[in-house]
Amino acid sequence: MINIDLNIESRHAWLKQEQQSEVKRQTPQSDFEHSPHWRLCFCVALIVIGFQVFSPEPASIAPAAANAAHVRSMV
Repeated sequence: MINIDLNIESRHAWLKQEQQSEVKRQTPQSDFEHSPHWRLCFCVALIVIGFQVFSPEPASIAPAAANAAHVRSMV
């Protein structure tokens, strides 16, 4: 039987190279979490939430409640 495959050696070399156990580290598709824009948005959001949580009650609530009580007493 005649071997008619002329590229057998190169295919064997390619197949050996492909089958070698090579660990490839997969890089994430997006590096958004490490970008300065993400960090800036995160810091701004923390500051805004902190101000909303730890700020005292607005002064406009107390006069409105007092005014409503005064209107009820007049009726």
